[in-house]
Amino acid sequence: MAVYVVCRKRYLKMQRGFSYAQAQWRMVLQRRWYKRRRRREDERKQREEERRKKEENRRRRQAEEERRLQERYQREEERRLEEERRRVEMNRRNVMMAEEEKQREETMRQRHAEERRLEEERRRLEAERMRQRQALTEQEGADRQRGGGSVLTLPYLTLPYLTLPYLTLPYLTPYLTLP
Repeated sequence: MAVYVVCRKRYLKMQRGFSYAQAQWRMVLQRRWYKRRRRREDERKQREEERRKKEENRRRRQAEEERRLQERYQREEERRLEEERRRVEMNRRNVMMAEEEKQREETMRQRHAEERRLEEERRRLEAERMRQRQALTEQEGADRQRGGGSVLTLPYLTLPYLTLPYLTLPYLTPYLTLP
């Protein structure tokens, strides 16, 4: 393969067997060929450089896109986890509140039942007292009709009425009956 000629004389010496005009023409052709080759090589290098830059840009964009996608996925994952945690917390709170409500209702029900029982007990005691009082008054009335009675009637034999102030004459006069 011939090279681009720098020294014409040497080149012409090399071209033995050719006339001067042929050697000249050959030199012109060779120069054109060399220039074309250089231009093509330069163009190829430029194209390769552009391709390399494009590839690099594409890779960089792809990496950036992947990073953005990864970040978005991570954010979504964090948000989902946070939502799940919040939902679990809400469920736990709701369960606790339901438990407290149930317990409160239970205690209220027990309290109402206790109050009802106490009320019934009080009513029963009241009724019993009323019956005793009525029986006593009936007995007292019968005793009075018979003309006599006990010195002290029954309710006044209980402990509080046996203390000193109640045993004085003004308290006892209505209950002291003559035979």
